[in-house]
Amino acid sequence: MKTFYYDHGAVMGATLTVGELKAVLANYPDEMPVLATWEGITTCFHADGVEVVQFFSEDCLVFDVNDSP
Repeated sequence: MKTFYYDHGAVMGATLTVGELKAVLANYPDEMPVLATWEGITTCFHADGVEVVQFFSEDCLVFDVNDSP
C-alpha cells in the first residue's frame, strides 16, 4: 500500500501498488470482465485509458474511465 501525505504530515490517502493489484486479480479467472465505477455509474474501461501520472512526486498508474465507451 502506498500512502500519500500532505506537506504538514496528515494522511491524504492510500492506494494499491501494481504488485498488490496483480495479487488481487490473480484470485479471479482470466476471462472475467472488468468494469469501473465512479459517482454511482458503472462502465467499461480499456487499456488505452491507462496512463502513468505524477502524483506527489510518485509515478502512479491511473485508469481513466471518464471517456470509456
